[in-house]
Amino acid sequence: MSTNLHPSRCLGPITRGIALATLSASMAAPAFAESLSVAISQSSDDAEEFLGGSGALDGQGLTGFVLLNSSDLELGDEGSGGFTDPQAIGLRFTNISIPTNAFITSAWIQFHSDDGTETAQVGNNEFRIFGELSLNPGTFLGSSSTGGEGPYNQPANDRNITNRPRTTQSVVWDDIPFDRPEGVAQVGQQTPDLSGIIQEIIGQAGWASGNAVAFQIYHSASLDASLNPILGVNTSPFAIDEHEMESYDGIPSRAAVLHIEYSTSSITGDLNGDGFVGAADLDILLANWGDNVTVGSLINGDAVADGVVDDADLQVVRDNWGSGNPPGSPIPEPGSFALLLAAGGMIARRRRK
Repeated sequence: MSTNLHPSRCLGPITRGIALATLSASMAAPAFAESLSVAISQSSDDAEEFLGGSGALDGQGLTGFVLLNSSDLELGDEGSGGFTDPQAIGLRFTNISIPTNAFITSAWIQFHSDDGTETAQVGNNEFRIFGELSLNPGTFLGSSSTGGEGPYNQPANDRNITNRPRTTQSVVWDDIPFDRPEGVAQVGQQTPDLSGIIQEIIGQAGWASGNAVAFQIYHSASLDASLNPILGVNTSPFAIDEHEMESYDGIPSRAAVLHIEYSTSSITGDLNGDGFVGAADLDILLANWGDNVTVGSLINGDAVADGVVDDADLQVVRDNWGSGNPPGSPIPEPGSFALLLAAGGMIARRRRK
């Protein structure tokens, strides 16, 4: 039976109230800010999967067909048959060199527009982005050996986008502009912030710097309450808008680019990378207390790199309390210091037993 007690279980009523008041400490500027940008680098790393409808492919009953070498990526719908051909988009980015202790501060995917003549069709312009919850996702596999629309000779690869596990984190993208010039890469072709998705991916036990990351993009209508038991998405024909973005096979230099900004810290006990050991780091310990996490993942509380958040990690934070430059304050907050003393007293009492 484990002897590790959650720190809050060992605090008195007054100190526990102080703790709750201080655990809302806000994040501040990172100690060491870094970034990287990675572009799609091969044909099979951006793909389309047909989800059903009445278009050329789906009219043949090929729901789940994965196309690798399209000259563009049509978000939401293939665009033929009166906007009744929904599809999912898969994107994979390789060599994501981010340490497991990174705190993701910002992330987005930048596209280039492909078709400059689009106009709003039915006003159904909401998309949803998921990450793939895999440690090192492989490239996408096509339903045809050619990577194109035929011959249909690799049915085992059907649903190679939608069958992949999705992150619990997702992001809504609902402000893609119409009537923009072809070939532009501006804010309108940039996804919302994906930092929560990236954080979930690198927070998996076993994730390593240099692995690949992948994403799935759906029109939100594909993910409504009428879930298909096989695909996990709605495959009934429906009217939606679609946006054409450039693919690797269209113009490689205009393929999608993933940009990530993150922070790390060289200060022992600084779990969130804000350059200071204080209440925000205790917040991380309390949120993950007793959990098995990725070895060395500071953002999940593993200060001693043993894969579990417990007394040893709390001791590291206690021993280094106040180290670094306090974000927005010259000294540790009195309330959070009281919480630290109470938690430290808990450790000392247990060691005397």
